Amino acid sequence: MNPFSEWLGYFFRSKHRKGFGVHSPFVFYLVTKVIEERLPYYKYELVEKVREALLRTKKQLQVKTESGESEMRRISDEVKKDSLLPSYGQLLFRLVNHAKSKYLLELKASFGLSSMYMAAPDSKSQLWTIEEGDTAKFAGLSYKHADFHNIHLEEGVAQEALERVLRKMERVDFLFFNPDLRSVDFATLRSMYEQCVAKMHEGSVAVIDGIHRCQEAKTLWEGLKKEDRVRVTIDLYVFGIVYYNKELQKEDYVLRFSPSIKECLKRLFREI
Repeated sequence: MNPFSEWLGYFFRSKHRKGFGVHSPFVFYLVTKVIEERLPYYKYELVEKVREALLRTKKQLQVKTESGESEMRRISDEVKKDSLLPSYGQLLFRLVNHAKSKYLLELKASFGLSSMYMAAPDSKSQLWTIEEGDTAKFAGLSYKHADFHNIHLEEGVAQEALERVLRKMERVDFLFFNPDLRSVDFATLRSMYEQCVAKMHEGSVAVIDGIHRCQEAKTLWEGLKKEDRVRVTIDLYVFGIVYYNKELQKEDYVLRFSPSIKECLKRLFREI
């Protein structure tokens, strides 16, 4: 896949900005009052302070490379490369807040920024997330220093730890499906998603990261759009949002997420 061609295709297909052309009252509200909302919730600053601290540190950690070997890298470099950009973390916050989700699942914590954005709307919610190695250690420290007590971190490789996590969960109201796309084939990706869906219900929401990043993720996304149990999908290029609610009319939207075009380009050229 050519990342630049993918982004150009998305850019010219995207519409519905400000709710233009959206007939569903639910989706119109979602677009205009949640996805495109600009209000600066005070919890945003808390999470971004953690990001700033990680970017300033001179510490290193051991990471596993794509070849399977381990090497030492600077934490600041890994945060720039792997952590969710601010506008997308803040979007997760708003989506969780809108759905009033109580039981949340994330497949990869990275350094914990996305976890904190999702756990921030409701301190009584419970979020489970997975990470391995030294990265898990620093994610745990981030939660502790920012005083998050509703995040449960399971150490291990996502493909192996997911089953253990799901056994601990009563249900999944909100899923952030963000596995390491560099290390899974399509069969594994689909299997992991189906394991999560088995704990989801009418009213659950899934956000899928990287739907245009590789062919496996794109194939998963295109397949989900065809499923009857999936009622509404919204393609934001970096994220794909899925609503499971039979009361909604079945529709697929491609929305130009304008607050993040600059950040999207930064990520795009970082991956080329």
